[in-house]
Amino acid sequence: MYLYAPMAHRLGLFTIKTELEDLSFKYEHPEAYKQIEQKLMATEGNRDLIYRRFADPLELKLNELGVQYKMRSRTKSVYSIWHKMQTKNIGFEDVYDIFAARIVFEPKGNTDVKKQCWDIYSAVTDLYNPRPDRIRDWLSHPKENGYQALHITVMGPDGFWIEIQIRSDKMDNIAEKGYAAHWKYKEENPDELAETSDLDHWLARIQDVLEAPSPNAMDFLDTIKLNLYGAEIFVFTPQGDMRTLPQNATALDFAYEIHTNVGEHCIGAKVNHTLVPLSHRLESGDQVEILTSHAHFPKEEWMNFVTTAKAKTNIEQFLKKRQRAKFKAGEEMLTQALGKAGIEITQQVLDKFCAYYGFPKKENLYAAIADKQIELPDNLRKVLKEKTTNSFMRYMKKPFHTNKTAKKDTPKAPAIDKKQTYLLKEEDFQKNFLTQSCCNPIPGDDVFGFIRDDRRLEIHKHTCPPALTLKTRFGDRVVSCKWADYQNFSFPTVLQLTGIDRIGMLNDITRTITYEFSINVRKFHIESTDGLFEGRIEVDVRSVDDLNKIIARLQKIKSVMSVVRVTN
Repeated sequence: MYLYAPMAHRLGLFTIKTELEDLSFKYEHPEAYKQIEQKLMATEGNRDLIYRRFADPLELKLNELGVQYKMRSRTKSVYSIWHKMQTKNIGFEDVYDIFAARIVFEPKGNTDVKKQCWDIYSAVTDLYNPRPDRIRDWLSHPKENGYQALHITVMGPDGFWIEIQIRSDKMDNIAEKGYAAHWKYKEENPDELAETSDLDHWLARIQDVLEAPSPNAMDFLDTIKLNLYGAEIFVFTPQGDMRTLPQNATALDFAYEIHTNVGEHCIGAKVNHTLVPLSHRLESGDQVEILTSHAHFPKEEWMNFVTTAKAKTNIEQFLKKRQRAKFKAGEEMLTQALGKAGIEITQQVLDKFCAYYGFPKKENLYAAIADKQIELPDNLRKVLKEKTTNSFMRYMKKPFHTNKTAKKDTPKAPAIDKKQTYLLKEEDFQKNFLTQSCCNPIPGDDVFGFIRDDRRLEIHKHTCPPALTLKTRFGDRVVSCKWADYQNFSFPTVLQLTGIDRIGMLNDITRTITYEFSINVRKFHIESTDGLFEGRIEVDVRSVDDLNKIIARLQKIKSVMSVVRVTN
C-alpha cells in the first residue's frame, strides 16, 4: 500500500494495483472486507438488472451506427468502495458509482480514433443525460502512465448515475497492461513518439531521483512516492510547450521541471503574464514564465513549498553541498587560528570549543565560524582554561551511568510482547495505552499499537492518516491490539450533523445527548444557512456501540438528515 500499489498505478498496471490494494485490505481489515464482499454479492442481481436496462437501448444505438465494439460492466473493487466510504463519510448504500460500463471499440479504417470516441459519446448522450462536471477527456491529454480514454457519467433509466469509459482496443490494451503495452506499440510504430513522451518523461524524473538518493532510505522512498499518486495538471511554457505536473505543484516545481539550473537560479515567475512568488500554486491551463538570476541560489525555506520529487531532491543536494563547503571553510579557519596559537588539534580541544560556544557538534561550530556568527578570541588558550557555565557542557560532563533517582520519577511502561495480541484495558484506574488526537480511537475501533521511544504504547486506527507511514517505517514496533471492556473511562469523538433548520432543533439535539444518554458534551458548533444547518459536536463515549446508539437516536430527530462520525 505504501509503495508497490502506487508504483503499479503510475505504470498503468491497473489489474495489479487493484489486486495489491484488495489483498492488503483483506488482511488488514478482515471484517470490513467481508462485510463489503457480502453486500456486493447480495446486490449483484439488482446491479445486473440496472445494467441491462441501461445497456440494451445503447447497444441498439451503437449497432445502428455500425460500430464494432464490446460493452461490459466493471464493478468497483472492495478497497475502492471502502476508501470512498471512509473519505466521504458515507455508507455502502450511498456509493453511487459501484459499477461502471466500458465500451471498447475497433477503429474504422483511416478514421481518426479520437473522433470515433466522440461519436460514441454523442450516441450515449442522445439516450441519456450527461453530468457536465464528470466529463474526463483523457484523449487529448493522456495521463502520465499512458492511459487514454473518454469518461462520462450519465443518468440511467433507473435514476442511477453510471460512469461510461470509451476506449479503442489499443487504448484498452494499454490501460490493462500498462507500460509494457506502450513499448510494444512504440516499437511497432516508431513515429508515434508523442503518445509515450509523457511516460518517458516521468521515468526520466524518477531516474534523476534514483541517481541522487537521500541518505535516509525511508525519506528516499517518501521522495519517490511524491510523484506516484495524485491528480495531474497541465501547464504551458511561454512557447506553448505543455508540461505535466502533480496537483498543487508550485512555480518553483515548474522551474525545476524545465531544468535543474533554471530551478536553482529562479527568483520568481509570471503566471498568465502576472508576477507571482515562487510558492504560487499552479492550475491546469496556466502559462508560466520563469525569471532567473545567476546571483540567486536555493534556500532552505524552498523545501516548504515544493511538491515534486525532482525539485525536492535537487534542492536537498544543493543545500548539502553548500553545507559541506561551509563546514570545510570553518574547519580551515579554526585550524589556522589554532596553528598560530600553537595549540594541537585534538578531539578534547574541539569538545571544549563546542561546549564554550554552546554547539552540540563540531560541524555546527565550523558553520558558525564560516558564517561569522562567532568571533574567535585573540587568546584561544583562554577558552581552554575557562570553566563554562553552558548547560550543554554540564550535560556532557554527566557520567553515562543509570540515574536511579530519575528512574523513580519515570512511570514504568507496561511490558509488551510483540508476538502476542496486546489487550487494551484499565489497570488501577489507569489506561495501559495512550490515544492520539490524529484519529481519536475509541473501544470497538479497528486499531493497532505503536511502541514509542519511552516504551509506552500509543494506539491508532488503521484508517488514521499517519498509520501507513508508521507501519511502513517502524514495522518492528507495531503491535496487534484488541479492546477489553471499559467502565471507568470515556473517549472523545466528533459527530457531524446536517439537516433542515427549524425552531427548537438545537434544543432537541442537546436534550437527546445530555438527558437520554447522560454523556458529556465537550464542544458544540452549529450554523444555519438558507434553511439548512450543519453542526459538529464533540462528545465523550465509552465505545463504538454506545456511539452507534447515539447516532441512531439523533437520526430519528425531526428534520435531521444525516449524522456521521468525523474520523480524523
